[in-house]
Amino acid sequence: MKVVLKGFILAFILSCIVRLPFFSQIPAGLNRDEAALGYNAFSILKTGRDEYGKLFPISITSFGDQKLPGYVYTLIPFIQTFGVTPFAVRLPSLLAGWLVLFAVGTLSFQVAEGLNLRSSVKKFFPIIAMVLVAISPWGNHFSRTAYEAHLAMAAFLWGFAAYIHALAQPKRLRFFIVTAALWSFTLLTYHSYHILIPLFVLGLAILDRKALSKLPSKMLLISFLIGGTTVLLLFIGGVLGGNINKSEGISPFHLDSLRRQVFVYRQALPKHLSFLHIFIANTPSQAFIAFAQNYVRVIAGDFLFVNGTDHGDHNPGNTPNFHLFTAPFMLLGFLALWEQRKHPLAKRYLLWFFLGIAVPAFTIQPQHTVRLSPIFPLLEIFSAFGIAWMFSTIKKPIIRLMCTVIFIIAGLFFITRYMVSYLAIIPNIAVTHEKDHMLGKALAKYEYYNNGNVKVITQSPSSSPYIWYLFETKYAPQKLWKNIERYPTDAEHFQHVKRIGNIYFETIQWDDLATRTALQPLILIFKPEEMSNDKRMNSNMSFLEAVQDEHQRTAYEVWRYGSLR
Repeated sequence: MKVVLKGFILAFILSCIVRLPFFSQIPAGLNRDEAALGYNAFSILKTGRDEYGKLFPISITSFGDQKLPGYVYTLIPFIQTFGVTPFAVRLPSLLAGWLVLFAVGTLSFQVAEGLNLRSSVKKFFPIIAMVLVAISPWGNHFSRTAYEAHLAMAAFLWGFAAYIHALAQPKRLRFFIVTAALWSFTLLTYHSYHILIPLFVLGLAILDRKALSKLPSKMLLISFLIGGTTVLLLFIGGVLGGNINKSEGISPFHLDSLRRQVFVYRQALPKHLSFLHIFIANTPSQAFIAFAQNYVRVIAGDFLFVNGTDHGDHNPGNTPNFHLFTAPFMLLGFLALWEQRKHPLAKRYLLWFFLGIAVPAFTIQPQHTVRLSPIFPLLEIFSAFGIAWMFSTIKKPIIRLMCTVIFIIAGLFFITRYMVSYLAIIPNIAVTHEKDHMLGKALAKYEYYNNGNVKVITQSPSSSPYIWYLFETKYAPQKLWKNIERYPTDAEHFQHVKRIGNIYFETIQWDDLATRTALQPLILIFKPEEMSNDKRMNSNMSFLEAVQDEHQRTAYEVWRYGSLR
């Protein structure tokens, strides 16, 4: 036990070394989801209502993505204490990262105690698992960014640990209630768990039916009441209906889409084989093929260990989700656990793995870092299991020492290379969309130039630029409800902002500017690449200011079109 405690301390120190340098500055600026979480928490803190004016909402519409309330309401005391700042918005995710770290240690300790493992494996397995999480790329990035999925992950892991503890310790059945409460919070925090939790609960009910049947009915009733109340809240709050609408934009399994694919397939079949369409070209088979292909793509090596995704917010600079040196151990750990698949504890972990893969497989983008995140801690446990198992099979001390040295050198190389890239290289080569947060600062300056009387125009309404302005200026919610105008909801059920007061978010039609400025000039705020040289040379254009980012690069330019009268 003392060894495990020392492991907890070591892993915590390593996580601080990895995650704390330049915390809240890297990644630079908030992404639009973070800004939306922060502003809605601020709005609810001040008025009890979100940016739409809904009183204590369960489903927070924001720009149409229907955010769940877990992270927003968790943020409120942090906003109250630290203000509307990136530090306050990201702090709950940092704390969630440490909860995840210790939960992985607890789960690994339960595995070591429950499965038939060698004493040497039992001793070091939890420590290795925690160290891997502490230095993991996903653990670092998730702790530095306000991810609802990260907070939900912490609740899910501790709920699972409580469940295993309750089954192992019959006198501590109250831990089932802890599981119900934590998994209910998970359902209120991130959408992926709306698929994972019901399937996982059903799977556990089947696997552990004998043990669960012996529980006092009162204990099960309380747990079901907690879960049922949560589902009722989600239903009343419009979350479940919002999920159906949201799925239309991210699911490949809608009937119309499947029918179109089947039609194309049937048209391409030679006439003498057209009878085969009954068996191989129909909507059920097309849905199965789409899901199977997605399921396999989820665990592709390049996605996990090489490039991650091309989503700059999830994997900045295409950083990997896991260190490459853990890849063989992850596979080895999975196989070692599969070897004990008849053990009840191994069955629960394998169930978690296979269901976790299914969550992103239900979407058009299966290689999605955040949607797959519920199994990230499990994959680290697999790696730790593989490492511990390998070292336990090496009998000769000299070979074991050599392997240990090689392993440590490889680990230091990969973590050093990753951290240098994450902290020093990637911030200096940030792509354009990573400067979007600077728009809030640029828009906040407009009153300086026009005293609120002149229209301000900026582009890309579909990027939700308004939310950075609200966050940066701490815009009064009561004033927002009166001054905001939105575009109609689009095909993907997003609703973008057209105007807040005198600030307009639209696609500029340059030919119309002369007409619009006949009576009054306009303030234009653009990225440098959005302004061609011939427009810069226009006699009606007057340069006012360059808004620079953290690296003294021009993120936005402020221009006046037309002259003051």
